[in-house]
Amino acid sequence: MDKELSKLFNTGPVVVFKWDIENSSVVSVSENAEDIFGYSLDEITSGSAFLFKVIRNNNISKITKLIFEIKKSDSDTFTIDNFEIKLKNKKIKWIKIHLKIEKNNDNKPIFCSGYAIDITNEVETEKKLKESETKYRIISEYSTDIIFMISRTGKVLYINKPVKEASGINASEVVGKNFRKFVPISEIPRCLSKLTKAFLGKEVRNFRTYAINDKKELIPIEISGKLINYKGRKVALGFVRDVSEQVEYENELKKLSSAVEFSVNGVLITDSSGRTEYLNKKYSKISGFNYSDLKGKLFRLFESRNSALFNEMSDSINSKGAWQDEFYQKTKTGKPYWEHISVAPIYSKKKEIINYIIITQDVTNRIKVEKELILAKEKAEESDRLKSAFLANMSHEIRTPLNAILGFADFIKNKDLEIEKHKKFAGIILESGTHLLDLINNIVNLAKLEAGQVEINESSVNIKDLFEELYMIFQPNIQNPDIEFSCQIKDQHLIKEFISDKTGIKQIFINLISNALKFTEKGYVKYTCKYMKDKLLFTVEDTGIGIPQNFKKEIFGRFSQVYNISEKYGGTGLGLSIVKENVKLFGGKIWLETEINKGTSFYIEFPYLLPDKKSFW
Repeated sequence: MDKELSKLFNTGPVVVFKWDIENSSVVSVSENAEDIFGYSLDEITSGSAFLFKVIRNNNISKITKLIFEIKKSDSDTFTIDNFEIKLKNKKIKWIKIHLKIEKNNDNKPIFCSGYAIDITNEVETEKKLKESETKYRIISEYSTDIIFMISRTGKVLYINKPVKEASGINASEVVGKNFRKFVPISEIPRCLSKLTKAFLGKEVRNFRTYAINDKKELIPIEISGKLINYKGRKVALGFVRDVSEQVEYENELKKLSSAVEFSVNGVLITDSSGRTEYLNKKYSKISGFNYSDLKGKLFRLFESRNSALFNEMSDSINSKGAWQDEFYQKTKTGKPYWEHISVAPIYSKKKEIINYIIITQDVTNRIKVEKELILAKEKAEESDRLKSAFLANMSHEIRTPLNAILGFADFIKNKDLEIEKHKKFAGIILESGTHLLDLINNIVNLAKLEAGQVEINESSVNIKDLFEELYMIFQPNIQNPDIEFSCQIKDQHLIKEFISDKTGIKQIFINLISNALKFTEKGYVKYTCKYMKDKLLFTVEDTGIGIPQNFKKEIFGRFSQVYNISEKYGGTGLGLSIVKENVKLFGGKIWLETEINKGTSFYIEFPYLLPDKKSFW
């Protein structure tokens, strides 16, 4: 048994020794002292010199005091905590010593028997903990965030100084109080729920709630925390931030986001490279593309960074801070539209572009209106030009027959004038008067059509009688033998008469046939009628000079004539305009086919309304 104990003492972590108090020397020591202190047994037991080798200077007074207490004290046991020694290799160790005093017959201490335990690890650990605690306390006190520790019951165990700046309440007024005193009643259940979560070992992150300041005002705060061990007990360590500015910013951001989301304009935001990060509902409505269609994809303006358009945009952003233009686009379904695009950069604090915001508008209607206004302006200018030409021409057209009437009327006054000349001059006067009357009638008819004052006299129109009457009007006056004049009614067994304004219909054909005969020098002029699915199709066809293709739409305009033909053929340019307005007024439509130097065919379509059917008005 003694051998086993001896082995245990000689190899374990505890050094057993005997110390001669009077001589301050070690008398005997266990063998494991060599391993622990680094000195041999002979060195350890060499006398008082060893004591001064291992004891550091700052501990000599402690030993001196200990010896003094041993000699004077009646106690026979002593303990030295955290005794610092120096090893042979110059390293430092900490030991704890327990002493038992042996006295002689005179009750004088002569020996100390005891043991020393290596507590270096414990001392170093405690030292680090103290340093750590000091460091973290300093960090805590100078932190801009509020740091607190709280018990399971909600008692505040610690809180740092920034609580004063945030709430106006001193830390000393908070410590020892329950947190419930500093939050609104409505928030207590939510806070308790998070506290319970923390003590269950679950981390709490970014918990938003409210605290009450010294003015009884609510402060929005954000709490993060977790469970820790502190001085042998579990506590919740938390970090609190005043998020008043952030909440205000978030509220403003919500307002802006709402404004953007429900904006009347399309809004798309990209990253610095032009890849889509956001688009609002209006953009989807305009383009037909949803966020999932475009997420992470390059916006079309950024697809080719070497293009002239991209360079133009970049130059404008660099010089003016923004860029805008209009494009002809197509929606997701292929529907075309005009789009106005504005692009502006968003900069970081370092003045680097981090995003682009793109505002789009569907300006199709505006472009359409602008084009219509331009067209209307051009038409108005053309109308003014034509009216000016018309007035100049009209002056000539009116003066010519009027001069003839006045001139030949003066001749007729001569009593000595021969009968044949008298008749001839009278005929010229009659012809000029008729021409002047036709001219005035055209002007009056145009004025009535423009004013909407034309009266429609609905009656039954016999097509055969109409065609024969027209033939009798024109045939006797055709003096050119190279022109064949004819008319034809197809499907006579199906069509005989229809409801319309007889006078107006007659005037339409008179104008068209007159023009055909005027502009045809050789060939034929014919007018026809045929039945087509409850409609009547009339044609007036000639082999005259024809009309240029680019003038087909303008030929029905007021005062319009081709190539200034009035110089050769005369006329005011009102006839076809009156024809078109009358055809439209009587429920029909008119169009033409023509070829230069080969002739023109006018087609007029009227509803075939029988006398017992409802009229077209």
